[in-house]
Amino acid sequence: MAIGAQKNREGRAKRAAFTLIEMIIAITVFTIFIGFSISAYLAFHRADQDALVVRSLLMEGQGIMDKLSSAVKENRIAYSAYKDSVSGENIETATLYLLSADKKNIYVYSWNSDDQTLQLQAFDSTSGAPLDGYSNPIQLNSENAKVSYLEFKIFPSVDPYSSKNKQVDNVQFQPVATIDMTMEIPGRAQEKVSVSLHTAATSRYYK
Repeated sequence: MAIGAQKNREGRAKRAAFTLIEMIIAITVFTIFIGFSISAYLAFHRADQDALVVRSLLMEGQGIMDKLSSAVKENRIAYSAYKDSVSGENIETATLYLLSADKKNIYVYSWNSDDQTLQLQAFDSTSGAPLDGYSNPIQLNSENAKVSYLEFKIFPSVDPYSSKNKQVDNVQFQPVATIDMTMEIPGRAQEKVSVSLHTAATSRYYK
């Protein structure tokens, strides 16, 4: 009886143990599971970081658009700078020329497509000399964020306040500048992230 009971215990002990193959399979499955979990976490973390980058870029872009909109509202479109404009067509340009309401200053917002920057310059309208603080162009975008695209569309395309255009019905509108801009910055989950912004501002100058 004692011998039989001992054999039964040994049989149960043998049946309860894992074989080497079972251990290898279990470790392999566990390793794969851990690998997928880490990959998913890293992808989520990079995507979250890119979301933060997008929000930061959007805030910077919105700040630039607000500055441009305010400049258009507070000044006049400097139509004399667009010498090739034709009545009936919009002016499509990468440079926005504005003339102060008192006609003393000219503000130039220009996009440089080579280094992808948006710059502001200001000059005395009579002498052409830079105004104080504008001896060098002021870059409006940060070093990391690039302005990859910028276009100003101006309507009407000729000065509605000019005496020679007073009788031209299709130009008797308050000048409007439409602004389209795309900004880019290096991302983490992807090579770069970008945001596109669009707005329109009406000059509040009334003659």
